[in-house]
Order: sequence, then structure tokens, then C-alpha cells
Amino acid sequence: MGLDGVELVMATEEAFDISIADEEAWEIRTVGQLEDLVLAKLHVQDASKHTRPYCLSSFSFYRFRAALQKHAGIPRRSITPTTHLEDVLPSDNRQALWLRLGQELDWKLPALEHPAWLNYSFTTLFVSIVFAALGLHIPGKLVVELCVFFGLMAIPLLALAYRRTAPLVTKQPSPSLTVRGLVEGVLSMNFGRIKSQHEAQLKGKQAWRTDEVLQMVRRIIAEQLDVELAEVIPSARFIEDLHMD
Repeated sequence: MGLDGVELVMATEEAFDISIADEEAWEIRTVGQLEDLVLAKLHVQDASKHTRPYCLSSFSFYRFRAALQKHAGIPRRSITPTTHLEDVLPSDNRQALWLRLGQELDWKLPALEHPAWLNYSFTTLFVSIVFAALGLHIPGKLVVELCVFFGLMAIPLLALAYRRTAPLVTKQPSPSLTVRGLVEGVLSMNFGRIKSQHEAQLKGKQAWRTDEVLQMVRRIIAEQLDVELAEVIPSARFIEDLHMD
């Protein structure tokens, strides 16, 4: 499945708040097959009604992606579960962006960290001060007293200097962290809040009807593939008839 297909699947997942596995997506060849798959997903919880499945992971992913699009201007196609955060979070304003994302989503996000080189620098500086004190050629008890004095003086000064480096706090907790990994971590940290947000979104909405599902699936296909709605019929093949890449 090409990029058009990936975008179509993602748009469908977002519209219906469902999750379509890669294996399922690869089997879709026609409009009717996609319609059947969506209907089956919506029937998972209760076969007697067209209900929206309760999937907090998908809900969290779609909210995070929308917020990232809004505040960072990242194209939706560039944000997938396997995307590395380093690739979509610009380092020059990452701290401010991270704060805006947390406020927009009303989530507690993992704290950004100081870069490794800065931690090493402060550690080296502290050790150097201690060794410099030890190296003073002053006999007897005075050496120990000076070491303690310099050490006690160095700790608050280094702590103050470290706090002054707050603008440099831009490092992700893990360089290989993906959007999926972040969403899973955020979900565990904010489970009650995200659950409430999901319930609030669904509150008052009517259950899906079959005709509503079919109409929405066809509109999504027409919009994503830039084809006329009249062309989107159950027997239409995505590649051969609708020219999907």
C-alpha cells in the first residue's frame, strides 16, 4: 500500500475512532471491502448496535497528532505511530512546543532532560574543584577543612548554574522514542484524564447506523483520493479504478 493508501487508512481510523492493523489494510482492494471492515470494527463491542469501540490508544494518538499538526505545522502524513519524535519536534523551540502540547491536550508529558554533554560538564567541574582542593599543599587538618569548605561552596553554586541552563532542557528521555512509545507512556501517566476526555467526546453522540457508515467511508475515500463521490461504489477497486498510488 502506497502513501495514498496509508493516508486513507489513517483518515478512516480517525473518523471512526478505530484501529486497522497493517495485515487488514493490505487485504483491502475495493471500496466494499473497506466498508465491510469498518462495519465489522464498529460491531466489535455489541453486534446489535453500531457502536464506537473503546480504544484509548487510538484516541490518544489522534489527539496528539492533531495537537502536533496545530502547534508544529507537521504534515499529518509525517506523523505515524512509528515516527521518531526527534524527527517531528524541532530542537530550536522544542521546550516551548512541549509546554504548548501539554497545555493543549491537558496531559502530563514526560519531562525533557538536559543534554548529556551538559551533565558531563557539570560533573567534571565539580570533581575538578574537589581535586584542586585536595591538591593544595597545606599540611594537616587544614587540607580536610578546605576540601569541605570548597565542596560546600561549590554545591549551591553549581546547582544555581544548573538551574540557569533550563533553556537547554530539550533532550527526549530516549533518542529512539517513537510516537507510539510516547502515547503508551502518556496513557499510563494520564489514564483517568484521557478516559474522561474520551467519554466526554462520545457523550451524547448517537450510535452509528449502517447507512451513515457507508456514506462517511465513501466521502473519506473521495476526499483522500480526490475523485468524484459518484465513482466511489462498493465494486470500485482502489488502484485500478480510483488510481490510488
